[in-house]
Parts: sequence; structure tokens; C-alpha cells
Amino acid sequence: MNFLQLKYFLTICDYQSISKAALKLYISQSALSQQLIHMEHELDVQLFNRHGSTLTLTEAGRHFYESSHKILFEFQNTQNIMESLKENGSKTGKGHITIAVTKTKSFMILVYLLPSFQKRYPDIEIEIVEVDSGEVEKLINNGSVDLGFCFGNSTTSIIYEEIYKEPILLAIPPQTELKCTPAENSFSFPSIHFDSFFQEPFIIGTTGYLRDFTLEIFKSHEKPLNLALETAVPAFAHLLTAANVGCTFIGKLSTFIEPMHIDKPHYCLLDPPFYQKVCIGYHKQRYVTKPMRYFISYAKDAMSLPPFNF
Repeated sequence: MNFLQLKYFLTICDYQSISKAALKLYISQSALSQQLIHMEHELDVQLFNRHGSTLTLTEAGRHFYESSHKILFEFQNTQNIMESLKENGSKTGKGHITIAVTKTKSFMILVYLLPSFQKRYPDIEIEIVEVDSGEVEKLINNGSVDLGFCFGNSTTSIIYEEIYKEPILLAIPPQTELKCTPAENSFSFPSIHFDSFFQEPFIIGTTGYLRDFTLEIFKSHEKPLNLALETAVPAFAHLLTAANVGCTFIGKLSTFIEPMHIDKPHYCLLDPPFYQKVCIGYHKQRYVTKPMRYFISYAKDAMSLPPFNF
């Protein structure tokens, strides 16, 4: 058995389907099926239960899944160390980084960071893995990626490098007028107290830290949430606010993308203000390569400049 076969096995686990895994791996379905048969024959166990086209791990498969991640994690670490030794003190940086991003906010951050980073470090190859909210830490923990954009620090096995402290804003429908304190300057936002908006209808996500924040702030003030609707897509809540459906909480970064063809919402800082940590995370046991260090350092510097630091 070799490392490539372990990668094949883990990809099948991720997609619970040979056909979907084959598409991801750019190999034929029959070839991938044969690789799985060879692995099960060599191990002399059944790794998957077959339910039509859907696969679930057997007990032996679950143990092999954990071991495979550990083996590939250590192999990747060894490769990173060898690659670093080959660099021989290069200041320009060479190599490869795999970065996990959510499909909304951290993707927007990359839009700002990547062009200038790649111009400064043209020999560093960046691979982006897009996942749903809450999946970034999972990929970091199982060794599938080098770095990941995280919001907060919830896992003890991950080192979180804070790159930005993002203000949480209240987005108010264009046709709604609420009592706000005027902004201090043209780069800031008006501020608003909880008592001025708690009776308004609210749009919240079905998951994510902004949902947790919304529920917590109403609970801490002992006020009922006037729920307008819930959505599984955070960006949709922003658009619905612009369409005058209700208020919602957003991070400041979301204001950089304005709704098209409809009036944009009004944005207010909360009084007192609340912030969400934006971090780049990596596994504690992962060898930190020069390209990884360069990217983290660059992100910290870039996020301290306009338009982020206003």
C-alpha cells in the first residue's frame, strides 16, 4: 500500500461515493473502485458498507480512517521539512500552500490578499479549498490543508494567528429609520444601542457565529427575538435586509460587497461595540514552512491597512 492509495481512501470517505471521489481525484470510477478493492484485499477487511451508491465506514474502516490521517499528516510534515531544507535560506520563498476558506467571508478576504501576495511571492503556489462554515477546523485537524481562515478560536489542537478584529455591525433596511448616534468621521459608522432596535424583525442564519451572537445578545438583554426568517446562506440575509425584510448582524467585511439594483442597508456599530476575531489557523503539530510563515505575516500586515482598519 502507498500514500496515494491512502489519499484515495480518504477522498472516498469525504464524499461517501466512489463516483464523486473519482471526479475530485480526476481518475476513472472503475480505476478508483479497483484501488479500493486492492486495499480491502491487502488489509483483509471490509472498509465500507455499500448502500447502493452510498458508502459508510465499517468499524474497521473507521479505525483505518484515523490511522490514514495520522500517516499522511506525518508524511506531509516530513515533506515540508525536506522542502524547507532545500530552500537553503531563500528569501523569496518557494513552495506550496493549501488554504481552507469558507464560501463567504474568508473568500472575500482572499480576494484582497492574493493578488498582492502572489506578486510579492510569485514562486509560492496557492491551492484553495472551499468548504462550508464550520468545516475549516476539521480540515486543519485532519491534515488536509496547511492553513485555514477561522473566526474565533474553538479548538485546542489548532494555533490561531489573529490577523484582524472585525467589528460586528447592525444592517438596517433602507426604509427603516432607527435612532443612531452620528459617525465620528467619514470613515466610521453611526452607532446604535440595543434598546433602539430590539423590537425590529430579524433575519438570522441557521448556523454560524452571527446566529450565535444574535441569540446571545437578545438573551443577555432578556428580550425576545422578533424572528422574520432564517436562511442557510449568510449572504442572503444581507440581501434580504437590503430588500427591507428585516435587520441582521453582519461583519464589517460584508459591507465591501454591496447589493446590486436595490438600495444598500444602513450600517451601524453597536454600542458598546462587539468584535469577531479573524484568524489564520494551523495544526499545532504541523511543521510551519517558510511559505506558510510568509502568508501569515503578509495577511497580518495587509489587514492592518485601509480599507480594513477604518
